[in-house]
Amino acid sequence: MFFKNKVIAFTIAEIIVTIGIIGVVASMTIPSIISKYKHKVLETQFKKSISTAQTIINLAKSETGIDRFAKSCAVFDTKANKYHLLDSCTDALAKQILQTYKKNKSSHVWGNKYDIVRTDEIRTYNNLKKSTSTHSAGISYPIFYTRALGDGSYLNFWIIESKMYVGIDVNGAQKPNQLGHDVFIFVVNKEKDTLTDTTVAHGKPTNYTDDEREQATAHLENSYSANRYGNPCFTNSTSPSNGIGCSYFALRDECPNNPRQKYFECLP
Repeated sequence: MFFKNKVIAFTIAEIIVTIGIIGVVASMTIPSIISKYKHKVLETQFKKSISTAQTIINLAKSETGIDRFAKSCAVFDTKANKYHLLDSCTDALAKQILQTYKKNKSSHVWGNKYDIVRTDEIRTYNNLKKSTSTHSAGISYPIFYTRALGDGSYLNFWIIESKMYVGIDVNGAQKPNQLGHDVFIFVVNKEKDTLTDTTVAHGKPTNYTDDEREQATAHLENSYSANRYGNPCFTNSTSPSNGIGCSYFALRDECPNNPRQKYFECLP
């Protein structure tokens, strides 16, 4: 007795349906996977950049022998209208960057060192507006006047408002070039010479709505203070300085809008 082998095959219609289902699932999951990957890369670059900045601070402090480096460097003499240690401090910081990363000799402008004047567009935390150096006044200087390091990241120090500010772009000219994503601004703690957030003594950034911010800042004479009000780092703020306070959350690995999530997991 002979038996014929039974051939099991799919119809064209079944194949098309299967491919369609696979395509739908892929379209739903692949963007999420790519987004998570990009955010993880930014997190890794962020950790490396703050470690680099801290190393530069420690080396400059050691070379100058200045105790409480950030505090001493940021003492402003109102009578003389100057920071007496400005050149010594910025020279020491620039020297350590040069020695560590073998960059070309920098320019000397306003007592601060930089390699490039940044002209590429920087967006706010939620990508709603373009941010410029005027929106956050002096604290944006270390972002727009910066240094290109050997790994492609940007870093600079700037002494203004009696503070030592640090600007970091963890991946340099690469996208997204957004505050709170790859662009961050810090302050150097005056007692410990460690990186801290821009809120300093003002505490955790506050999520003001646009109406609340406008009402609260109506008496302020300059737009700089109004833009920075609350040190915004929130998805629903249209402030051109939105993202200026993100260093607070990034250093604590805390999502601004959901404390149950980590910082780089919830980037808008």
